[in-house]
Amino acid sequence: MVDLSVNKTWVAFYGAIKSAIRGEREEAISALKRLGDQDRDILSHYLAESMRESDDGITNEDIFKDNRVYEAVTSQVHFRQMRESFANKATNIMSRQGLDDKDYYVLDIGVGDGKQLCEIIRKDSFGGRIHLAILDPSERLLEKAVERLMDLRDARIVEIRKVFDRIENITVGSLLQLFGCPMHAAIASNSLHHVPYEQKGPVLSVIRGVCKMLLLHELDAEHDRPERGDDALIYSVWRVFNKSIELTLGGDLLSEYKEIAIKSFFVPEARNILLKPRAERGDYHTTKEQWADLIADGAGEIGACEDGGCELVESACTFESGPMKMQFQAYAFGVINPA
Repeated sequence: MVDLSVNKTWVAFYGAIKSAIRGEREEAISALKRLGDQDRDILSHYLAESMRESDDGITNEDIFKDNRVYEAVTSQVHFRQMRESFANKATNIMSRQGLDDKDYYVLDIGVGDGKQLCEIIRKDSFGGRIHLAILDPSERLLEKAVERLMDLRDARIVEIRKVFDRIENITVGSLLQLFGCPMHAAIASNSLHHVPYEQKGPVLSVIRGVCKMLLLHELDAEHDRPERGDDALIYSVWRVFNKSIELTLGGDLLSEYKEIAIKSFFVPEARNILLKPRAERGDYHTTKEQWADLIADGAGEIGACEDGGCELVESACTFESGPMKMQFQAYAFGVINPA
């Protein structure tokens, strides 16, 4: 339970969202507008504007159909910093394993446009020939990732295999068929939050059945298990998306692209998480404690960290931006399966 007395702005935001869930749309919009005007609550301001313009908002599947939205979000300075930080942590984790194979087989889950994978490859994480399997439910992004990887002109990359699908649909057998052998690493950077908690375990089990290690990077938030209207869910969205918008406004993008990132990504995503039933949410950001539990509890076959089944390496990535020095937190887990 969240202490509703912790902040009067949060209390008013909570009440406005509860009104929206009850179908009291005009009351919710008025309350959010007051919060934006009087309390300068950034998320409330943009939510009121979004709800005034449309009843249902944008579906999760439609958010990234416009390439400008994807670029506006992923080109922000704190996203660039996170990619570099995660690449450094991933490289350190892999280097400690003392891998000296001539061929490295790597799976990128939710590769997107390939920015994160390219950053990891540029860090010389792999010493030998690199065989890549890149998975994403967007054909457009898969093609962009291939183009970006080819632009590296890295002679170590000897093959790139595209998998147009969602990780929930993938089996151990289908992954083993890609190269005919197990893989050295699976990379999942800001992709597994699209999988609800009850499916994360089976997904981790599939990864465990094929890959020697999992390099996982996700936002620390409580958007997974709580049902719509839960105070923990509403508080987490209020905290995380206010910070995300603050970071965007304080970043180095042109004003046009800041507005695109906020109005076409952050606000629709916040609105979906807050107002849609859990089954339709589309984004299931999980706390670092829950991720640690999923891994340590086994989640199928991946785990038993306490019994020597894997090594869990946790690293916090915190970025500050703007006059309020608001923190944006994500966590990197390196899960090392035994030989």
